[in-house]
Amino acid sequence: MWQTTYEDLRGAHWLLDHVRAARPSEIKFRTMRLRDADDGWVHVDELLAPDAWGELHAKADGRGRLTVTTSGIAALHFDREAELGTGRGVVAIHIDGTRVVFQAGEDLVVHRDAVSAAWLPGSPKHEGLWKHGALTGPIRDSFHEPLLFVYGASDPSETRANEEVARQWAAIRWGVTVEYPVMSDVEFLARKEPLANDRALFLVGSSRSNQVVRALDSRLPIHVDGDAIVMGGARYTGRELGAAFIRPNPERPDRYVVVVMGTSALGTWRSLSLPDLIPDFVVYDAGVASARGQMILGSATVRAAGFFTNAWALPETVSDPLATTTRRAARTEYEATPYLP
Repeated sequence: MWQTTYEDLRGAHWLLDHVRAARPSEIKFRTMRLRDADDGWVHVDELLAPDAWGELHAKADGRGRLTVTTSGIAALHFDREAELGTGRGVVAIHIDGTRVVFQAGEDLVVHRDAVSAAWLPGSPKHEGLWKHGALTGPIRDSFHEPLLFVYGASDPSETRANEEVARQWAAIRWGVTVEYPVMSDVEFLARKEPLANDRALFLVGSSRSNQVVRALDSRLPIHVDGDAIVMGGARYTGRELGAAFIRPNPERPDRYVVVVMGTSALGTWRSLSLPDLIPDFVVYDAGVASARGQMILGSATVRAAGFFTNAWALPETVSDPLATTTRRAARTEYEATPYLP
């Protein structure tokens, strides 16, 4: 590989010999994240499911006709391009067997009907929250936005752990230099920072220790109740129990709020064992220990996890499907947790 690709700059010379058209007449595109949903004159606006790939093949014939096939896509739009024959005139879009005609000057926007699955002109109508644009999750998607970390300091028994966890999450990982603002909930309120903040809020600590979480708690889907995590109709208990999740901020729906909290200081601290690849929400306990510093769970287990639906509701299934199976041997607790507060 090294000689084939790098010797005498062979890979660089190969790349320099190729030019990709900015507006090709044919596009094949695949994405799982609406943050990365644009290719040339094609733009995916919504996916059918939050954790599945959306794919399309679109071709312009140069005479005002687009032929499109899709999979896993609920809504999309196309740029009008004079060089592709879709400038200002009538455009016919043949998409998955449905023909949709747009008159001169109309925006080329289509969506899939939720009942018939047929494609219709215009954008879909939604009531309440809906995953779109740059607000789709998962948890680490929040790091694409300006962030303000707020740790709970209103319960002295949890302040140290909350601050340590906030600063560790804000540090990203070794090799990356970034400085996010980190403050306590007391400082947040003293500075009169609004809940409807311009930044995404990354809140550490439960409503017991973090006053900002307390202010939003009734509108969040996961809560700490005594020694339990409550999510939907389920109640979880365990050692070093905690939860992490991402939502649109109830006070500012165009910004994220991320909450990391535990039933105890160690429960909150245990969030540092979560691997890099985690979905929209996760309920964990000491079983996640061996995933610390890893990309995926590997031998570790969680109590519940998943992606919120496109309407930001809890899905039907949230359990870890491998939690009761035998996985490869985990690292020891000492290896997995080199530091305990």
